[in-house]
Amino acid sequence: MKTASLCKAFCAAACLANAVLAQAGTISCPASISNGVTGSIACEYSTASTQDFLNTDPLTVNADAFFGFSDWIFGGKIGVNAGYSGTGTGMSGTWGIPSLDGDVMLVFKSGNGTTVVGYLLADDTFGGSWESPFENPPFLTIPNTKNVSHISVYLRDSGEIPEPAPLALLAIGLMACSLLRSRHS
Repeated sequence: MKTASLCKAFCAAACLANAVLAQAGTISCPASISNGVTGSIACEYSTASTQDFLNTDPLTVNADAFFGFSDWIFGGKIGVNAGYSGTGTGMSGTWGIPSLDGDVMLVFKSGNGTTVVGYLLADDTFGGSWESPFENPPFLTIPNTKNVSHISVYLRDSGEIPEPAPLALLAIGLMACSLLRSRHS
C-alpha cells in the first residue's frame, strides 16, 4: 500500500516537472530557413522566446535548451564585439568569428511575431554569409521576411555530456515503480 502511494507521488511529480519543462523549448527549422547560414549543421527556433536575454538566469538559450544543451555562454554580437566581424542587422550579410574551441551557435533575433532562431556551426567554420530566417513559414504572423535586429554568438565546451531528457527520467521512475510493485505482489 505504501509503495503504491510512493509510486503515485513520484509519477505526479515527474508529470508536473515534464509539463514545466515543456513550456519552453525549440523546434527544428523548416527547410526554407535551415540553410540560411553558411557552415551551419543544424537550425532550431524557440517555441516561446522572443529575446535572447542576457540578464536572466538561466540565459534564454539555456532555458530553451537549444540543440539539447543548457550550458551555452554568451560570447558577443556579430559586428559589435571585437573578434566578431560582419553585418549583424538587415535582410542578409556576412559573419566572421575567431577560431574557437567547442560548439558555436549563432542566434538571430528580429521582433514582433517571431522568436529567436539558432544555427549550430560545423567545427572549423569561421565565417560566411547569412539570410534572415524570419519568414513565413515558420513565423505565420508575419506577411513578409523581416530584418534581423542582431546576431549573438554563443559558445559551449563540447566535451561535456548533455543532461538526460525529462522523458528518460520519467521512464526510469516508472520502471522503478513497476519493479517495486512486482516485489510486493
